[in-house]
Amino acid sequence: MNICAVIPAAGQGTRLGLQIPKILLPIRDELNVWSILRDKLITNVNHIAVVLAPSAVPAFESVLDRESVSARAAVSVVVQERPTGMGDAIFLAWPVWRHFESILVVWGDQVNISDHTIHATLATHLVHQTGCTVPVVRIQDPYVQYDISPDGHLRDIRQKREGDELDVNGLSDVGIFALFTTGLNEAWHDYVLTCRKGALTNEVNFLPFLVFIAARGWPVRVVFARSAIETRGINTLSDLAFARRAFART
Repeated sequence: MNICAVIPAAGQGTRLGLQIPKILLPIRDELNVWSILRDKLITNVNHIAVVLAPSAVPAFESVLDRESVSARAAVSVVVQERPTGMGDAIFLAWPVWRHFESILVVWGDQVNISDHTIHATLATHLVHQTGCTVPVVRIQDPYVQYDISPDGHLRDIRQKREGDELDVNGLSDVGIFALFTTGLNEAWHDYVLTCRKGALTNEVNFLPFLVFIAARGWPVRVVFARSAIETRGINTLSDLAFARRAFART
């Protein structure tokens, strides 16, 4: 099956005090966020679409120019002119991923995702041949919480960033999502017409879109990641230090 990874990566890393695109943050020696994600994805997908802010494009293109011809050909750059949310970024890349049977969305700072979780997600996804597959893990004090019914249906996704109340312990995603592309762009446009913007961010959020398609009868399956560490992106200096320690041991 043809799969396109989509990496929404328009963040600039300004909260980290570093004036470079977050996707180019150095982690260890020659490793940066991009090279870690690329190496995790390239053996599992056929193409990678990276969605960037305009200011990040020259630096990222410079990095790509140093890669091999075949590696460069496997990457497309999409520009998100305004920071209007992850969902907008994913669907701005539709001209690239519409040619593929599935997409694997990966948040642009999710360096702690394991190879096992990527493989398990795609294996489950491809067996079912429809809908969406999301790896989750139970953690303390989740930032995002998935409410799953006893019969396995997705009922809601609560987000701390939007002011929702979350449980002390709950299921959280690890920043990757596999979706079949048939009807996906059309479903997104239907969602945008009716959805409410985030209460605090005023963004058209991607995660409630999963609840929207589940209510429309799309299967939204969960698989279980092995470790709570996989939920940890790079949003603070503490997160960055954690990632650098983790990759110093590899």
